Amino acid sequence: MRAGPDLFLIRWLLQGAAACLIVLAPGWASASSWAAPGITIIPRPADLRVTGETYAPPAGVVISPPPGDPGARRTAAYLAQELERELRRPVRIGPDGDIRLVRSRDPQPAEGYHLQVGARGVTLAAPDDAGLFYGAVTLVQLLERDGTGGFRLPGVEIVDAPRFGWRGVMLDSARHYQSVAWIRRFIDELARHKLNVLHWHLTDDQAWRLVIRKYPRLAEVGGWRVEAGQTARSGGVYTRADVRALVAYAAARHVTIVPEIDIPGHATAALAAYPWLGAGPAPPAPASGWGVYPNLFNPTPETMQALEDILDEVMEMFPSPIIHLGGDEALKDQWQASPEVQQRIRELGLKDETALQAWMIRRLAAHLAAHGRRMIGWDEILQGDLPDTAAVMSWRGVSRGLAAARSGHDAVLSPVLPLYLDYRQADGEGEGPGRGVFPLRLVYDFDPIPAGAGADPAAAAHVLGVQANIWTELLRSEARVEFAAFPRLAALAEVAWTPADQRDWPDFLGRLPRQLARYRSRGVNAADSALRVRISADISEGGRATVALNSQYPLGELRYTTDGTAPDANAPVYSGPFPAVLPAHVRAVRILGGAALPGAAEAVFPASGPDWSNGQLGLCTAKLALSLESEAGPVVRVDAENPCWLTPATGLGTGARLRLSLVSLPFNFELGEDVRQIPLDATAGDGGVLEARLDRCDGLLLATQILDDPSRSDRGAAILDLPPQSGRHSLCLQLRRSRLGPFWAVARTVLDPRPADQRQTPPAP
Repeated sequence: MRAGPDLFLIRWLLQGAAACLIVLAPGWASASSWAAPGITIIPRPADLRVTGETYAPPAGVVISPPPGDPGARRTAAYLAQELERELRRPVRIGPDGDIRLVRSRDPQPAEGYHLQVGARGVTLAAPDDAGLFYGAVTLVQLLERDGTGGFRLPGVEIVDAPRFGWRGVMLDSARHYQSVAWIRRFIDELARHKLNVLHWHLTDDQAWRLVIRKYPRLAEVGGWRVEAGQTARSGGVYTRADVRALVAYAAARHVTIVPEIDIPGHATAALAAYPWLGAGPAPPAPASGWGVYPNLFNPTPETMQALEDILDEVMEMFPSPIIHLGGDEALKDQWQASPEVQQRIRELGLKDETALQAWMIRRLAAHLAAHGRRMIGWDEILQGDLPDTAAVMSWRGVSRGLAAARSGHDAVLSPVLPLYLDYRQADGEGEGPGRGVFPLRLVYDFDPIPAGAGADPAAAAHVLGVQANIWTELLRSEARVEFAAFPRLAALAEVAWTPADQRDWPDFLGRLPRQLARYRSRGVNAADSALRVRISADISEGGRATVALNSQYPLGELRYTTDGTAPDANAPVYSGPFPAVLPAHVRAVRILGGAALPGAAEAVFPASGPDWSNGQLGLCTAKLALSLESEAGPVVRVDAENPCWLTPATGLGTGARLRLSLVSLPFNFELGEDVRQIPLDATAGDGGVLEARLDRCDGLLLATQILDDPSRSDRGAAILDLPPQSGRHSLCLQLRRSRLGPFWAVARTVLDPRPADQRQTPPAP
């Protein structure tokens, strides 16, 4: 049995979770008063005391682990690497150093540590390897510049340990592939947040990423696909060598990689490679769209043997004591229509298709157990008779996870709200693609065991921990994944590590700028959505506007300029909407302690008329509201079932010309029967018809334009001449389609209050 995270997980996952109690030194103050200048540790320690001393690392820093202790030496090597990156000078490992690692004999929880920083140096004590490692992570975060170009560590004493044993992140590499090099960097960031589980989603309808020697076509066919709207194949696979290298790299950072092989659904890519594994028509290729597909593994003896063979190779590659078997979103249509499957149900003496899925899960769980492993699955597995040792990952809310815990099953809480990070962090400009908005505080305020749920200690002990999920249908690049993940993983880390009564949102917000600076220094594409300033203007006739500024959370002072110069600590303080004469070039930023915070913004308001980007338009409906990344570049917000946008209210005067820039989007959504609800108009032509209506989608029709076929170009344009209207009005911009397929989305609109015969080139997106 290896030391490190696997040892800890075996104790928690194979024997059941035990409450993790934080032992605090008698007489210490509550952590609510711990904050001090320069101390920006994330996640917040269970207890910290500031001593007033300061340690200045010498020119030659030496780290001293106990002799003959390989685990401590590994932590020393990691700490030396991290300190060298920060200090930009060599750090040695040897005897008689100022930074001493010791093995504590005092009772401490698993993964706990005791860190002391004084004028003469640092002592880091822990009983296990993970505790030493997390103490080292904390020590690096304490490092601060001293104002003279050098560095110092504030004098502190910290007694710390995690609230939960499972502090996880699910990475979806099936929908979009990430390189091995990038995953290594991602593991580094998990470790720096004291997150210890990487749940790796490797198979789905869209891809099978894992090379299996006995069934090579799984990766050869399933690892590549042609994206909707594209012609070239894209994708990638992970070899046995890739996996073993990543597993070892993660283990050295006390991160356990838990692989997921999704069964019986989300199987399209596998069935495209080996159609005989399925129960319905063979899919021609891995799916190129997003949604729930009906393709399921067929529970024949041959298929079950193949699945066991696959799991045997998975277990060879991944030493994790727990293996994820999926179990979610398995539509039973093919099973219901298959005489072979119906005969199988009768042979097994089962009630129905739901019972058949439960039988498959039980058999595969028994196969894992025979090899000393344990299964976990999404909460749909609760619909059948679960093995006693099975753990449940609850994604459809917290209640199913808590119900599993009350029934004696270990549970990981991973609810869509707020732990699905493919939801965006904010609305407006500068945000990436994704679904709705789950802002930073929504993640931070999540309580895995809400009030009243912990009244049953036995049930609470079965809550292993929490996990955020990063689904990548809409996150096509590694940079997009980073933008979606950070800094929300910092909030998750505090939820998972810090005692519930010690979490403090204002304090966390105060630590956020330093955390964002850390991300920048490491080249992490973290979002500054929480602090980003948003600028909007209500344009009136006569070349005037009323400008408003806002941001998600107040931190420091909001200052602005209207002449294009960068605002600083001497710029006007924003106290409410202010008038501006057009044209105006507004810039704004939050200032804290005389320094500009991340999230500065600027906007140019021309004298000619309103210029609205897609992010400034509202959606008429929210049937399938998404922010999508177009091939032309811009991220556009659209209701894919009803492409329709509303402009802000403005004056139309004696008539106006509306110039629109359009981008083409693929219709790559598997909606099942819901697709029939999408209105189609056979008279609209290949490209559809764009309508402008007054105020509402059923309002007065002002103008229409027939559009070109969106399958022929990434970009398009439209010009709508609007008749004069008195007063101020919104415009409803509605796309009528004749067919499902590529469709146009509005990327930008410019309203020119000019005579209709003055033709102009449509604006660029």
